[in-house]
Amino acid sequence: MTPEEQRARSRAYYQEHREEILAKKRVYDMANREKRAAYQKEYRKTRGICRVLKEHKEALADDPERLSTDFILRLVQGENGKTGLLQKLPG
Repeated sequence: MTPEEQRARSRAYYQEHREEILAKKRVYDMANREKRAAYQKEYRKTRGICRVLKEHKEALADDPERLSTDFILRLVQGENGKTGLLQKLPG
């Protein structure tokens, strides 16, 4: 089966079962609303950390007195992941 035939077959199946598929999606979305909200909140808090660490590593790669990446991670996240500066941020 060519890719075009596969797409046409999938499209036809979706059109035939559209209401059923969308109903299942709504049920799933409602059941996982809180889980998704918690994930998004955590993601928003941590998305800038990787960029900052990368910039820190690149900028200070040749500096013998720079703070290690592990030290910064422990400072931000805390030893057990619950006591660092990240948890003290509002929001």
